[in-house]
Amino acid sequence: LRGLKITAEQATKAMLAMDKDVLPPGKLQLLITACPTPQEKDLITKGYSGATSDLAAAERFMRVVAIVPALKPRLELWSFKAGFFESVDVVQAGVTQVNKGLKVIESSRHLKTVLRVVLAVGNYINGSTKKGAAWGFKLSTLGKLKMLRSNDGKHNLMHFLAESVRTQFKDALEFLEELKEAEKGSENDTAWLKGESLKLASGVRRGGN
Repeated sequence: LRGLKITAEQATKAMLAMDKDVLPPGKLQLLITACPTPQEKDLITKGYSGATSDLAAAERFMRVVAIVPALKPRLELWSFKAGFFESVDVVQAGVTQVNKGLKVIESSRHLKTVLRVVLAVGNYINGSTKKGAAWGFKLSTLGKLKMLRSNDGKHNLMHFLAESVRTQFKDALEFLEELKEAEKGSENDTAWLKGESLKLASGVRRGGN
């Protein structure tokens, strides 16, 4: 709490008025971290009958600010509100990059050619088995192409596919250039973006109740 550099009375007044000049985001986080549990709050306000001056600095501070109704939820919602638009901008930028990357992949004519070669080779290898004559394959299969190796162990299926594309569909190699625009989208953690979006939606619902 030393980082606040204000008195408990000043903090209480700022919290009641939601004065962002006195309590900017950084100081809000300090208060949220230091907030007592309901049991600790009762112990400080109701369970202690001695002189306030006998309490440690942190307990004295919390004894004063404890008069603020719903102290911790109030601070958390205030902190959420303070960082809301910045968080929205970050998530929105990430989602935009991901969507742009997906559109690039979807529209890549040469990538489709490469994937058709992968499918054709897979169907040839699987022959008359139940995996043969497939109409498509899971993208996770691409990560397994290096696992199937030649008899001498020097080459794998990825090498064969790359050579097939290079010799028979040379133009398709341009897919690497086409997908450069999708790189920024791939740098985003979609699970994180989803989690942040849910947190923002949850915070908005809490603030509306």
